[in-house]
Amino acid sequence: MLLQVLALHTLVFCCQASTFTDQTDKQALLEFQSNLSPNSRVSLASWNESFDLCNWTGVTCARKHKRVSGLNLSGMKLTGVISPSIGNLSFLTSVSLSHNSFHGSIPPEVGKLFRLQHLNLSNNVLGGGIPLGLSNCSALLNNLEHEIPSELASLSSLVLLSLRRNALTGKLPASFGNLTSLERLDLAYNRMEGEIHESMSRLTKIKFLRLAKKKFSGVFPPAIYNLSSLLFLSIPTNSFSGQLRPDVDLLFPNIQVLFLGGNAFKGQIPSSLANITSLREFDIAACDMTGSIPLSFGRLHNLEILGFSYNSLGSYSSRDLDFLGSLNNYTQLQHLGVGYNRLGGKMPHAISNLPNRLTYLFLGGNFISGSIPHDIGNLESLQTFKVEQSLLTGELPTSLGMLSRLGRLQLQSNMMPGEIPPSLGNLSMIAELYLYNNSFKGTIPSTLGNCSYLLYLGLDYNMLHGSIRQELMEARSLVSLNVSYNNLTGDLPRERGLRVGFPVAECLTMVLELGLRCCEELPS
Repeated sequence: MLLQVLALHTLVFCCQASTFTDQTDKQALLEFQSNLSPNSRVSLASWNESFDLCNWTGVTCARKHKRVSGLNLSGMKLTGVISPSIGNLSFLTSVSLSHNSFHGSIPPEVGKLFRLQHLNLSNNVLGGGIPLGLSNCSALLNNLEHEIPSELASLSSLVLLSLRRNALTGKLPASFGNLTSLERLDLAYNRMEGEIHESMSRLTKIKFLRLAKKKFSGVFPPAIYNLSSLLFLSIPTNSFSGQLRPDVDLLFPNIQVLFLGGNAFKGQIPSSLANITSLREFDIAACDMTGSIPLSFGRLHNLEILGFSYNSLGSYSSRDLDFLGSLNNYTQLQHLGVGYNRLGGKMPHAISNLPNRLTYLFLGGNFISGSIPHDIGNLESLQTFKVEQSLLTGELPTSLGMLSRLGRLQLQSNMMPGEIPPSLGNLSMIAELYLYNNSFKGTIPSTLGNCSYLLYLGLDYNMLHGSIRQELMEARSLVSLNVSYNNLTGDLPRERGLRVGFPVAECLTMVLELGLRCCEELPS
């Protein structure tokens, strides 16, 4: 029977049934309870002879023979080890012990549960190796270590296998190609390494494949190119290399999520990606991609995430940002990252016409000049806006204050002149505001004191003058304030000094990196 597994562990064992009774079940559960901490046993107070077995907390009995068929103790804050007695619950079909604090290893007696279809042990602190006796195991999500046993490859009916966030080592067994029923494989966040074996190409039913944050290497695995059924492919932060094939649209015709970042891929971004109309999320950040960002990406109207940051895209030319104009028809776009490339040209007005669902816009670390469009306030959902370390020379538009959901604004290390607009005080959700290393003049707006969630404020290395406004110093949320290397004068408000209690030795001492010029009075 093909198991459709949604839980985190699925085990089906073929062995001979015994003549256990409901009394056997009761004894097995009481022994299970005895292996828990005293506080945990209180949570299972109903587990005693005074209550009918089928009314015990978390216990489900089959209607026909009244034997224990289900055990669900998820999220009960239980601590202890999993008792080997669980193997005596011979009628169990489903066990969920997730979101507890079970430690130790998975007892091999689990292999006696020949009727078991679902076993969920996620979010515990289980360790040790994967028991070799497990059969049709679908997802072990604990601190398991050592290599994946090759015996797992005999699980011909396995549909889902998730071993993510463990300490598994070694190579991906070549025998994994025998898991021909597999639809979902998640091995992310382990310590596995080596190349992907060509036998993986036999996983013709697989729809979900995640190999993130490992040490896999070699060119983009040819075996993966053969998995045309893929809907989700995530292989970031490995050591894969080589170029992407130009016919990627034919190889992954129905792909929806494609995460390739953090590898050593090079070459140009295949323009054929724009033919995959099902694509919703694409990220190839932190690789070594060159060339231009294809204008044809404008055809992908379903895109929600588009990430090209930390590559070598662009040619420092005025046409590098033309692709932004092609994104205006993206009604679903929420995340756009092209920071730290070689993109040149003036900041296009087109960015203010991006979808108003956009929450993340990262353009920094390029060679973008000009001004932020005055209509930037149209992006009403924007939460992060970053154009740091660029060549901007225009003044800050007052419409920035319309971005009521903005939590992070990074415009540091540009050449922006003029005054800081008081409208920034309308950024009611702002937590990080970095405007340092520009050419701002005038005074620090008192309205910044209205930003009740402001944690980090960087205004250093500008030409600001006047005093530090009392309203700003009374902002209780601030944990970092840097206004050093300006032309500020006057007193440091006593209230701030008394509240945080910082020591002051002399007039020129940098206090909270304020860099005040010879104050008349400093707090003691």
